[in-house]
Amino acid sequence: MTRRATLIVMLLLAVLLALPAAAADRNNLSLTVTCTGFTTQGGSITLDRDNTGAGRERFSFVASDGNGTTIYSGPVESFYVGATISFPTGLATTFTGTPAANPIVVSLVSAAGNGVGEQVVFTAAGTCPSLPTGTAAESTPTGPASPSVPVNVLPPSDVNSDEAIAGQPGYLIVNTSYLNLRSGDGPEYTLVGRVSGGDKLIALGRNDDFSWWYVKAGNLVGWAISDYLIARLDLTDVPVVIPAGEIALPRFFLYSSQSLLLNPSAGSPALCTVAGNLEYEIVGRNGDVSMLRVIADCGGTQVRGWLRTADGAVRNPGNLAIPTTS
Repeated sequence: MTRRATLIVMLLLAVLLALPAAAADRNNLSLTVTCTGFTTQGGSITLDRDNTGAGRERFSFVASDGNGTTIYSGPVESFYVGATISFPTGLATTFTGTPAANPIVVSLVSAAGNGVGEQVVFTAAGTCPSLPTGTAAESTPTGPASPSVPVNVLPPSDVNSDEAIAGQPGYLIVNTSYLNLRSGDGPEYTLVGRVSGGDKLIALGRNDDFSWWYVKAGNLVGWAISDYLIARLDLTDVPVVIPAGEIALPRFFLYSSQSLLLNPSAGSPALCTVAGNLEYEIVGRNGDVSMLRVIADCGGTQVRGWLRTADGAVRNPGNLAIPTTS
């Protein structure tokens, strides 16, 4: 089956008829953008623009690099106005061109027609470590965050001075005991820091549906979920910003100390004993997922070994594929 046919079939299976929306609506739609393509992470959009004159809305995915060069222009899909289109998790698309510069921006675009102009419904961005920042980057407002926190490291904290807050037209107050800051606008993104209840945050930007804010706390910059923030004063001019974060890699939380095995079998020799109540990055699994291959420290040396899946819990908020390895 062709890539276009696969996309159409999956979307048709996910269409749910609904009442027309008052405005173009993105419902938790999320994409992972890499150097070679993008993958849907769930969510949906509600169609509300008759850009065909036949009661249907045409839309497509388009991607460009930091130089403004189009590296992907997807098939144009069309569904009835009033439909909600759900995007399954894990639907991967490969770019037809090669990016030459960061950031790499993927947009879901509603086409022009029937008296309405083109409309960008949703955007997501990613970066390639090997690529420079492009000449068109200044026209693409992206939200880079502070460095991601390594596995099992306590997230850093910081606060804004009273003077910094006083110079803002508005600010945000943390309305929970503590709040994680992430590299993008979703729990699937890496952790970059943590702020405490009552802290005042500077609003640098927001995502398109106000569900996450791009904030600054002292020297920390990251994304905070709006559910636990209170807005104060005037935030009307805070711009929409495209997240440019990292999706968290799969990790294995080990309940108690266990032997790290050389091979994925019960009789395998042990490399060392690894501590429990810690997370370990997952790099593979066996065929029946009864064993996971992880990166761990054995006497000061980073090694790859096997742990039983039953001895812990998998944490994979980005729903990334775990390869089968031997």
